[in-house]
Amino acid sequence: DYHEFLKQGWRHMGESEDFLDGRHLAEKCKHLQAFSDGRIKNLGINEPPRYGKSSTLAAFPAWEWCRLLGGIPAWSNCQGPRETYLTFSYSKDYALRDNVRTRSLMRSDWYQERWGRRWKFWKDQNIKGRYYNDHGGQRIAAATRASAGEGGRRIGTDDPHPLEDATKPEALKRVRDWWENSLSMRGFGDRTRFYLN
Repeated sequence: DYHEFLKQGWRHMGESEDFLDGRHLAEKCKHLQAFSDGRIKNLGINEPPRYGKSSTLAAFPAWEWCRLLGGIPAWSNCQGPRETYLTFSYSKDYALRDNVRTRSLMRSDWYQERWGRRWKFWKDQNIKGRYYNDHGGQRIAAATRASAGEGGRRIGTDDPHPLEDATKPEALKRVRDWWENSLSMRGFGDRTRFYLN
């Protein structure tokens, strides 16, 4: 259950605030779990700042990587520790921040005691912006309109533009053009799933 995983794992991501549960978090988790299972092909989350969107999305790859391949339903879209992520934010610093949150959670004693035997980080490719595991899973972070040549089965965007650009038509057009043209070619055909926050 992703909601329970997030509640227990929250403090292991280096969060400065305590986990404050609410219906909005439970709904996000329910939708992300449906996204993981393939019941939702693409997912958009639209909430005001400070509602836990980025942290909820940062924990998501850690949860998918700990899912047992043999225990995942055949109809699911999740590949467990083989899942590959290409994630973006308008700011490379924010993209790296969330990559570090995910990695901190996965390296925590809490996570390692429960799922540490299922997969291991590659020692020669384990940096803030890019890490791999021994099952072929990866998580790569980049700024929007970057990452030529990169790809993933899970392509996520958290804040594709700064808040002050939300009402500027030319800024929104740049993001839309990037999403529809460049980003759409970063996946693996019909197996790719997109999520946008």
